[in-house]
Amino acid sequence: MRMHDMIKYLRKELVYKQYMRIVNKPKDYNNIYRTKMLTEIYAVYKDYKNIINICTTRELKYLEKVLNNTYHENDLKYDKECTSEEFRFERNMLINKFLLEKDYQEECIPQEIISKIEEALDKVNWEWQQKIDILNEILVGYTKILGVINLEILCNLTSNLTNLDVMFIKNHLNTNRLIKYFLCLKEKEDHTISVIYIDYLPFEAKIIDQRLLQKIESYRQFNVLTLRTIFYNDLDINNLKIKKFLTKLYNLPFHIEPAIKKIQYYSMLNIDRQLLKNDFQNIYCLRHLDLTNFFNELDETMNEMYSGALNGYTPKEAKVIKKEISIM
Repeated sequence: MRMHDMIKYLRKELVYKQYMRIVNKPKDYNNIYRTKMLTEIYAVYKDYKNIINICTTRELKYLEKVLNNTYHENDLKYDKECTSEEFRFERNMLINKFLLEKDYQEECIPQEIISKIEEALDKVNWEWQQKIDILNEILVGYTKILGVINLEILCNLTSNLTNLDVMFIKNHLNTNRLIKYFLCLKEKEDHTISVIYIDYLPFEAKIIDQRLLQKIESYRQFNVLTLRTIFYNDLDINNLKIKKFLTKLYNLPFHIEPAIKKIQYYSMLNIDRQLLKNDFQNIYCLRHLDLTNFFNELDETMNEMYSGALNGYTPKEAKVIKKEISIM
């Protein structure tokens, strides 16, 4: 399947969102068509090193699995093992990066890029890639939790976890394609640099304002396992309460991804949850139900979710910190 034949069926704004993350010097939205965006993306991938650089080990292993399960050169379908929920992260990321595509509910590698993927998989240094993964997971994990963070603070937190030199980490932040895919570096008026998780760019100012209101001075410390979990899952699914609530959400009879995004938004800003609860109450299939117990569970769960406005602490942890400060 040629991706250039399929790109016209995708919404331009969705293509542009990925184009902006992948291409070094993207053109203005109004000055480029979808097919041209794809051509420029695949021009980046002409250097197989860029495919390695923009992917995690898990994504590369998944591409290898796809190739190993192909039937023949002109039929790139693969078996059910590749379509389990276990590979949700890998599939979504590779589809977003135009390294994988759905074709009538099957997934396949676009013909334009398959030879470069084969070259990347043949030449990748797996041991080095796994080491780089850890650094990327820490940097992106921290920034996902905090939404926006000062460059120096992020580098120092990461250096404390990895023992890597701060200058090495700064250079990595400026050169690694996977980092660029997730994070944005922005110079402020005082010439300090903020690192922002790209999905949170629209409400960067709100995070900063809420952080000032909350008055939590220290940054929460995290271990590598937690940051890796956040990198791949957005939420800390090792927390049993969060995991149980997510399971309950997935069993509700509606598309819950937007609901999870809203929960993350309210958690990030640590703002009043009543409007969030109203949104749930207005969902058609929930409109006539008593959601009292559900909302209690929602509150309990969100009290254990990390908040950027609270410098990474949960509302439950922040309550204890503020109580200790008031006693002093």
